[in-house]
Amino acid sequence: MNGIVICGRGSWSLDRGLYKEFEMTYKEGHKIQIRRESFNLSNSVCFSIHSITHASTSTRGRITSTSNSAPRMQFAVRCTF
Repeated sequence: MNGIVICGRGSWSLDRGLYKEFEMTYKEGHKIQIRRESFNLSNSVCFSIHSITHASTSTRGRITSTSNSAPRMQFAVRCTF
């Protein structure tokens, strides 16, 4: 029996974060931090080779999922006192 070896490419993701910190004037040591983080910024798709179907002839060899997620952004505010 001849087999087919499928090698997926390596997964990678471009993640970035920015923040700005403000010192509060009314009391020493109090700070507010505003933060923005982005995940999978380049929107690159990495196919999951573990989801290749082998069942029927009409769907054989189809890749049905990805191994990474869609691009996401999150915002946060952090208070330190």
